Amino acid sequence: MGVCIDAKEKNMLSIVVPVDAKLHDFSNLLTWLSEIDKFEVLDKVIIVIDKGTHKSTLNETTFNLLSRSQKIRFIEGNFNSPGVSRNIGKSLVSSNYVAFWDSDDSPNLNVIEEVMIMCSKKHFDLAITKFSRVDKLSGKEKEFGNSTREFLMNPGIWRMIFKMDFIRNLDFGTSKMGEDQVFLARCLASNPEIIRVNLNSYKYMTGNEYQLTKSKEAILTLSIS
Repeated sequence: MGVCIDAKEKNMLSIVVPVDAKLHDFSNLLTWLSEIDKFEVLDKVIIVIDKGTHKSTLNETTFNLLSRSQKIRFIEGNFNSPGVSRNIGKSLVSSNYVAFWDSDDSPNLNVIEEVMIMCSKKHFDLAITKFSRVDKLSGKEKEFGNSTREFLMNPGIWRMIFKMDFIRNLDFGTSKMGEDQVFLARCLASNPEIIRVNLNSYKYMTGNEYQLTKSKEAILTLSIS
């Protein structure tokens, strides 16, 4: 860990994480956030908290502890969708690369560092890794590869690293569901140079009661993605 990368070259990665204030399980988020200072490839992590009408369960003590890291930036507001939150976060990115992660998932920072070191030696607009889907209730885990077929069936924006210059003028939609798939479709329509990395960088958690896929309100916004 901790391989030094010259910040002037900007071969570094920023992470944008939209957080719904109703979310009550921050265990995975807090675990990997506590480790980020060990990784030189990570420029900053931008936590965008959508308060809505709810008070965030990330309490003041947690904020104070995390705020000691100069790599973490918190933004709070009434954004009303993950897409708008991601757009706010993306506008604050100064590094060459960005990833969009979910607040309840579990990324592997060691693998992310390896991916960034590998990618820094190549030209690319979009890097795609493997990922695992984990059922939180049963603990069952299934890995998904990054072949064209598997990617089309399970795209997963959180398993990707984007070059900022390529997506700078692309924004996420305002719906509460499907906005990431529309964003990705627009990205692919621009013919990005893609590299596939045969490393598993991310655990996508399912079975959470607060996921938007279980929200009738979120499903109704699909038509405006």
